[in-house]
Amino acid sequence: MVFCGSGDETIQEARQSEFWQPLTRLAHTLAYDAACLDALQPGDLSKIMQHVLVLTGEGANLGDGMEEMEPDFFSKSAEKVISLLPNAAGMTINGSPPVPARRIPRRCGNNQR
Repeated sequence: MVFCGSGDETIQEARQSEFWQPLTRLAHTLAYDAACLDALQPGDLSKIMQHVLVLTGEGANLGDGMEEMEPDFFSKSAEKVISLLPNAAGMTINGSPPVPARRIPRRCGNNQR
């Protein structure tokens, strides 16, 4: 979290959250994630020919620990990814946070689950 710019107070709050303990089970994979992310350059995305749908939310609280982020951080990130992928489309889900929910809602837009 320090690497991504989180301050000590934010990290301490995260440690007290209900999400911290389950996420510690993934901690050993972070070195692999970092290696993959370091190996991937923005230009590499243009080589992905698979159709991709990039989803983000808008109009909802970013969530605990993300108050310091710019409100349009995720929408700008999604737009950049879409611009780099040759077969990408984007969709914004109004009233949904920009990060995935812990559970899948029964209904999303006009589509029933």
